[in-house]
Amino acid sequence: MLLWPVHQLAGMVMIMASWISHWPGAQLLTGRPEAWVVALLVLGLLPWLLGAERCCRRWSLLPMATALLVHGLVQLGDDLVAVERFGYHWLLARHRGRAALVSTHGDARSCQMAQRLVAVHGHARLHWAMILDPLATDVLPCWQELAHRVEASQQGRAPIAIGQVLRSTGLAVLRLQHPSGALLLRVGRQRWQLFPSPQSLLTLQEQQRSEPLQVITGTWLGLKPSASQRP
Repeated sequence: MLLWPVHQLAGMVMIMASWISHWPGAQLLTGRPEAWVVALLVLGLLPWLLGAERCCRRWSLLPMATALLVHGLVQLGDDLVAVERFGYHWLLARHRGRAALVSTHGDARSCQMAQRLVAVHGHARLHWAMILDPLATDVLPCWQELAHRVEASQQGRAPIAIGQVLRSTGLAVLRLQHPSGALLLRVGRQRWQLFPSPQSLLTLQEQQRSEPLQVITGTWLGLKPSASQRP
């Protein structure tokens, strides 16, 4: 009589163990949840902290479960976070708990900002980082501590060659067949065009005049276009 329920519970444990093993480092980092998610969680905890009646405590499980579910979906979902500060640009791509970064600058200030950006969104380490700028020798350890693989511009050459792909599970960046340095970023099923330089911006304006060849989710500019560069 006990064999069937024990078998079912063991199967559930195996499924959970297999699911967790596919997380990066078998960890799910929480990052910094939204204020309304925290408020919802606190609202659910209040009846337990105040010693309310059992009926009230049962109903408080609903907002707590909602807060945990929403935040879990955000952490494990596909997302693209663009940050601009002091003329520097960062693009954080997130896919099911994994993350990668594209940065227009590679100095110490840029690396420190990238570290804060990664920590805020709950990632221990990036799968890869692409730096569209040469790296100084003393700054390289900072980026290597941040990401498992670091690709940067060298002697005027782009981080990756035309047609080359920088890839990890669910995250990939491809340099397009344009001398301007335009890139195509894949985040799960999403496709993003990256135009990090004024030359690549001209390529974007030329594409806007013609019919796009593929479905594109969105476009990221690694610069602030001037009045003359805006269409």
